[in-house]
Amino acid sequence: MVKRVVRLVERGIIGFSYLINSVATVLLGLMVLFVAADVFGRYFLNRPIKGDYELVEVMTGLIISLSLSYALVADKHIRIQIFTSRCSQRIQLILDILTYFSGLAVFTLASWQTIIYANSLRKNGLLIGVLPIPAYPFVYTVAISFIGLTLVFLVKFVHALGQGARK
Repeated sequence: MVKRVVRLVERGIIGFSYLINSVATVLLGLMVLFVAADVFGRYFLNRPIKGDYELVEVMTGLIISLSLSYALVADKHIRIQIFTSRCSQRIQLILDILTYFSGLAVFTLASWQTIIYANSLRKNGLLIGVLPIPAYPFVYTVAISFIGLTLVFLVKFVHALGQGARK
């Protein structure tokens, strides 16, 4: 019963990672179209899009943050295999446990602080550059993506601990 609940929660976390990565993919496509429209407007119509730099900056931050948890789920992150490949399986497992625990700790704090920062932006009414768009929804989105990454680190950490317990 407990194993089934754990697997269901794990699938939910992984599904959430896929979902927010899909949002990042759509944003990337929209950003490409936006930049192309801006370049066309700037050079052929002599009318650039107002706030183009700020919008691309915000979209880039969202794309990166929304794709982090998927990169961890799919093991597409960078590993220093020159060092770890020379270590025993046990040392590699210990390094994985330490890495996942560190990531869990860092992104738990990052999630918490990003939510606090978004709250302060909401209270202060900060806008994005020259555009009349509030900044806080985008910062909340980054916080949500950090929460997703934290949960993936938790799943990876628990799996590594379970693997260590079996050995």
